Amino acid sequence: IDGRALTALAIYLFNYFNLFKDLELDETKVLRYWLQVEGGYQDIPYHNSIHAADVLRALAWFFNIPFVRKTLTPLEICAGLVSAGIHDHDHPGLNNGHLIRTRHQIAVRYNDKSVL
Repeated sequence: IDGRALTALAIYLFNYFNLFKDLELDETKVLRYWLQVEGGYQDIPYHNSIHAADVLRALAWFFNIPFVRKTLTPLEICAGLVSAGIHDHDHPGLNNGHLIRTRHQIAVRYNDKSVL
């Protein structure tokens, strides 16, 4: 999956942790899901799909520690990987203070509370 680090890593990890088999997931649907997720990341300096892939990789490393791995179900591993992959989806690349000061539509929508 050239140029799609997040999608490529996610599919690799779903295979590595046997999630397709253990959770009876359709590989084509999961691939389409990750392509959609990656496509929703903006091309900004930090909160982008490469950052999401890095967070996903870090979580996978943690999940692979033997005493951690033996405590997790396949569903918990899947939920963690999905959460890591989407944690900054569609992030505008600006902080809460800036969004509030400029009365950005996201700040207005969330009434200046927990904007991001």
